Amino acid sequence: QIESIRKFRASCNRMFLYGAGAEGKRLSKKLSTKGIHFDGFIVTKLVDKTLTEMLGIPVKTLNEWRIDKLNDGILLSMDLNNQLDVMPILYSNKYKNIYRL
Repeated sequence: QIESIRKFRASCNRMFLYGAGAEGKRLSKKLSTKGIHFDGFIVTKLVDKTLTEMLGIPVKTLNEWRIDKLNDGILLSMDLNNQLDVMPILYSNKYKNIYRL
């Protein structure tokens, strides 16, 4: 799985983790130990307005990031139920590079 994430990362200008919960935190630590860089966390909405970073990495909403829909990548770091909520949003807004775990 790490090698396929590494290949996905190489195909993108920037990569973001969608999800800043327990799964996002776990995955970000794993990527860090494997030397795979990502640019920030995406959240659907900021429930806690003081949450601006996690593990030293910026946390912003999808609109705040200004993601290049063709050249940046989004790795979904959430459980399946949340993925099913997020996927229609990403596809309807024409995001092209999406990686599901």
